[in-house]
Amino acid sequence: MATDVLLDEVLGGRVDEMLLDRDASLGALLRLRRHFPKAALKLTDDQWVYLSEMYDGGMSVTEIAAVHDVNKSTVSRSVNRAKKTLQDYLQFCL
Repeated sequence: MATDVLLDEVLGGRVDEMLLDRDASLGALLRLRRHFPKAALKLTDDQWVYLSEMYDGGMSVTEIAAVHDVNKSTVSRSVNRAKKTLQDYLQFCL
């Protein structure tokens, strides 16, 4: 998965800041990357699939919904909940 892109979005653009200030933030970024697999285990199977298709596959919410024969609002809510779950877990790693 495009982990840094997802982390950046989940953490409100803070990964880009960390990359700009490497000395001060490299440790925090490494901790985030190390804890990401643990955080991902908190997601449902559908949440993980939707995030993977969105970030790795470059699919839109509408495309994901069509593939899985669900309403696009279902995909959107699942993705937003997944991001919130990741954010809640990873915020303590900073």
